[in-house]
Amino acid sequence: MQKWLFALSFILLFGYRCQAQQLTDSTRLYLLTCAPGAELFSKFGHSAIRAHDPTTGTDLVFNYGIFDFDTPNFYVKFIRGKLNYMLGVQRTEVFLRAYESEGRRIDQQVLMLNQQETQRVIDFLRTNYEPQNRYYLYDFFYDNCATRIRDVIEQEFDTTLEPTATYSATKSFRQLLDEYIGPFPWADFGIDLILGLPADHTADFRDEMFLPDYLSAHFATTSFRNQNLTPAPEVIVPARIDHLEPSGGIGPVWLFSILAVIVLILSLFAPPKVGQILGSIFLLAAGLAGCLFAFMWIGTDHQATWQNLNLLWASPLWLFVLDGRNQWQRILLLVACTTTTVAIVGYLWLPQQLHPAILPIAIILLIRGMIRLRDWSKPTNPKHKVL
Repeated sequence: MQKWLFALSFILLFGYRCQAQQLTDSTRLYLLTCAPGAELFSKFGHSAIRAHDPTTGTDLVFNYGIFDFDTPNFYVKFIRGKLNYMLGVQRTEVFLRAYESEGRRIDQQVLMLNQQETQRVIDFLRTNYEPQNRYYLYDFFYDNCATRIRDVIEQEFDTTLEPTATYSATKSFRQLLDEYIGPFPWADFGIDLILGLPADHTADFRDEMFLPDYLSAHFATTSFRNQNLTPAPEVIVPARIDHLEPSGGIGPVWLFSILAVIVLILSLFAPPKVGQILGSIFLLAAGLAGCLFAFMWIGTDHQATWQNLNLLWASPLWLFVLDGRNQWQRILLLVACTTTTVAIVGYLWLPQQLHPAILPIAIILLIRGMIRLRDWSKPTNPKHKVL
């Protein structure tokens, strides 16, 4: 959603000090909506505000999707959800040229504001651009480049954007994301793994505006001063590339289904040592994944990664049963097998929508976990060690 190519260097090169000045009657504000890009971080598009005054020649874009790569401990802060994003200001020609070079469409909608209202919004943006105000703690669903624009309108005019009478909220945050990453199976798989239960809450009219396309559509239908806030969008930069074209190759469902069949065959017919080694690899991977999911829940500020029910099958407990057979390890192994069974049996009714690819993975873990539990129940042969 963020235009990461617009790094801090653009602000330094093309920045605008936002000095207070009176607008002319010809000044207009526009909502800019940028189509999805090729990289995962740009798959959801981008939103910005354009301020254009043809009388004075002022033509600037206020962009809430910028961060500084030189931030101390950048990657640590990014992973933990503590990375500050910022409002930047760029010349419109620079902004448009960057998207045009990627073949991405840009739509424009004029905000139906009078001169006084336009002045209020620009004054807000100028104040928000001051060094002490420009930074904010980014949240993917609730505080991003699109929701910030929604909030500017609501806060400045003490209003709440309301849907039409025919509107009905039916989709969860996860289902809204699927509209953009559904054609990319591995990206969809990865995001479904990392997002927790909050992503399955139904998004209402305001919530949907975390996506730039929905912000654009809802601005064109919501009423403001007895008229639509914006007209329908017009294209100002045509698309040359459709970055949402489906990707090829084998997807995670097929890959892990094939692996599940292989593991089952090896478990039945291969020498026990082969199955045990393969099982240990899967248990290790699942345990490490569970540690990541647990960290994203309790160790970060990312609200969307809390309460992740993928921990039912990707349990850190698997790490404690890779070797040995004492009583506590048997109990932990039994617990891990039980929660994995819950994930499989409850796939259709759990409150979190789990990705279909976790079913063959969970089946692999359950098969190897049950075999390991069976082996640990046998009398110990001092000449052999169970892996």
